Amino acid sequence: GISTGAEEKKMGIKGSSTRTLYLDNVKVPVENVLGEIGKGYKIAFNILNIGRLKLGAGTTGGAHSALDMAASYANERIAFGHPLHDFGMIKKKLAYMAADVYTAEALVFRTIGMVEDARLAAGEDRQAQLGAIEEFAIECSIAKVYGSEALARCVDEAVQVFGGYGFMDEYPISWAYRDARINRIFEGTNEVNRLVAAGTLFRRAMDNKIDIFSVFPEIDSQVSGGIVSDFAPEGTPAELRESVNLVERMKRAAIYSVMKGAMKFMATLAEEQEFLEYAANQLINVFAMDSAVARALSAVHSEGAGAHVHGLLAKVAVLRLWDETRFAMEGALSMAFEGDERNQELARVRAYLGDPQASIVPLQRELAGIVAEHSGYPL
Repeated sequence: GISTGAEEKKMGIKGSSTRTLYLDNVKVPVENVLGEIGKGYKIAFNILNIGRLKLGAGTTGGAHSALDMAASYANERIAFGHPLHDFGMIKKKLAYMAADVYTAEALVFRTIGMVEDARLAAGEDRQAQLGAIEEFAIECSIAKVYGSEALARCVDEAVQVFGGYGFMDEYPISWAYRDARINRIFEGTNEVNRLVAAGTLFRRAMDNKIDIFSVFPEIDSQVSGGIVSDFAPEGTPAELRESVNLVERMKRAAIYSVMKGAMKFMATLAEEQEFLEYAANQLINVFAMDSAVARALSAVHSEGAGAHVHGLLAKVAVLRLWDETRFAMEGALSMAFEGDERNQELARVRAYLGDPQASIVPLQRELAGIVAEHSGYPL
């Protein structure tokens, strides 16, 4: 029959029960079989995909709560005659947390929309629905990784805003810090999800399910020749033109660096986990930046309330992720090439990408002021 082991004593999420489940000669009635015998893996994989997407949404909500707690405390706590939110390094924390929440929301909303559209397009055919959901395995892994790591950053910074009080169990932020840790482990560790995202991308490219090979020659020519275009289409709001161009350049440079590296490691690609991690980090960050900018563009074009805040959040998100993504790009190229060839490849990518014209500091100061006014997330 069915039995359980002893209750596990965990670091966090202490309100949930965790036990080992033992199945000893358990018979499953035929009417309780899910799907087809021998094809349960399809259901299992899609459970993982949807679980990862839901975890991305849940961790985004947790990050939102951590920001609200930190912002409220930064308004209440007076130091040297000023509320904490008056200090520049606290402003930076509040702004980055808000941008993280905004970006995580944007990519989760986007992925949920794509999955639901695909499910509805499949009609009542269950197998077709499973296949449609499976097409978004990459985006589901990205949602899980970005959401759980955004939560980790937000609870960590929130504890720092609280100072010593944040380390005391009397304050809920200490529980949030403790409970957040599991999210980078279950539903597949973030390391596994990075391998899933990058590995699935390469497999689909080899099967011509993702059209990379046809666009690569043009991208290779642009990056190698330092040909930088204005990618912002007519009608792009002035305040978001640079963000649009930064993201579009980053997309092309990421394709360039990943393809160049993949050509070097083609025979041993599955074993080159460090390279796959660099590739996954580029994929995750580019999707995150693109989702944030797309969301802001939609808000600004609609001319609704809060359009300026949307734009501010997206700009901070892009500038914050810019250096991190470039680091992953340079890491991939440095791993794939040596000597003069490595120097040439790095120089090409750096010249093509250039540097952002905007300074993040005035943006983060303005955004932090808005967060303080709202005592939390401003949307």
